[in-house]
Amino acid sequence: MQTEIKTTLIILGFMTAAVILAGCGYVGRKLMATKPLPHYIKLSDFTNDTASARLIWPSAEPKSFNLLLAISMDSPTNWPLSRDCPCFVGTVLIRGETGKEIGTYDINSSTSQHCNWLTQYSLDAFITGWQQTNCLKTAMQAIQQYEIIVNIPARPKEFSSLWLGYVSFENDQGQTWK
Repeated sequence: MQTEIKTTLIILGFMTAAVILAGCGYVGRKLMATKPLPHYIKLSDFTNDTASARLIWPSAEPKSFNLLLAISMDSPTNWPLSRDCPCFVGTVLIRGETGKEIGTYDINSSTSQHCNWLTQYSLDAFITGWQQTNCLKTAMQAIQQYEIIVNIPARPKEFSSLWLGYVSFENDQGQTWK
């Protein structure tokens, strides 16, 4: 009787270890087999001091969303010789599908970071609100419609368009998830 209990416990121990290792292997494989995929969506051209766009919010890593102010590399100014952000102050307003305000936050040249994310489009860019937490990174829900309105009074003429940048992940079978 006691031998049967010991044998059963040993078998259960091996089975438990096998399940744990299999689970770790699956999770490890899932984590190791993913690669970040950057995405860029042109939201709007600046025609005056305001750029706005409506979009269905993409499914992606929530903290990876950033608004980008783009500058054409063909700009007639001294750009891109100077990587300093043109001086500006502005606001971002985000509304939900019903027009209800989701959030608003300030942007300016001192909290913007230069990046090379849009060079494939012959654009240089600045990430607005770099390393700041705002409603763009916390309140947005995937597959919901939003309107983004960026207002930059006295907008520097170098800024030509507004873009959304974000990251999703792909596994080795080509499936994408957030």
